[in-house]
Amino acid sequence: MADQRPRLDAVIFDMDGLLVDTETLSERAWRELLRRDFGVVPDETDRAWFAAIVGKSGPDSWTSVRDHFGLALAMPRGLPEHEREYRAIYERILAEGVDPLPGVIDLVHACHEAGLRLGIASSSRLAHIEHIVEQLGLAPLFDALTSGKEVPRSKPDPAIYRLACQRLGVEPAAAVAIEDSGSGVMAARDAGLRCLAVPSEYTAAHDFSLASAVRPSLIGVTPADLAALPWEG
Repeated sequence: MADQRPRLDAVIFDMDGLLVDTETLSERAWRELLRRDFGVVPDETDRAWFAAIVGKSGPDSWTSVRDHFGLALAMPRGLPEHEREYRAIYERILAEGVDPLPGVIDLVHACHEAGLRLGIASSSRLAHIEHIVEQLGLAPLFDALTSGKEVPRSKPDPAIYRLACQRLGVEPAAAVAIEDSGSGVMAARDAGLRCLAVPSEYTAAHDFSLASAVRPSLIGVTPADLAALPWEG
């Protein structure tokens, strides 16, 4: 029987926890903010609270942290101010520099050399996405950057992947997403993309049952591997 998989025209990467280990930076920012503004000092037994908010939108993250630590935080009225405070801390930490996760640079270059269109679909602000791809020296290789701030709802809603495909000029069936979180995988699959999941230490317990395949890292992954991902359309 003939192979029914569609051709591969584009690869769309998540960013945080997939291209770079910004999850560690984000945890540092949360810990500093909680200590400074709320007098809360999370210990190692509290790491689950951070893993639980990876990939979530700002309001959902703040609600989870408030409930976990019992904070006196009015939602959503107090959210804008706390978001600004968190962002200032995070941007200061981010400015110290980030390193690519294993296999990332090789795969991005290999996909570009194979003639695939490349995009990023990240829940981060567009300025953060631009800053990181510049730091990694990958900015010229990406054809479209898409932020979760540009769509009405964050992952797991599929809107960000639909917008990324539109900007790349490809049908979702001809694109593969690479994600590290369960919510990201759900967003990609609901948008009609195949999806390779690469869990991080923070997302290892997420549900990846919707992923087309799961790999421990991007080391050794090739464009041919992405093209061969199973298609259930």
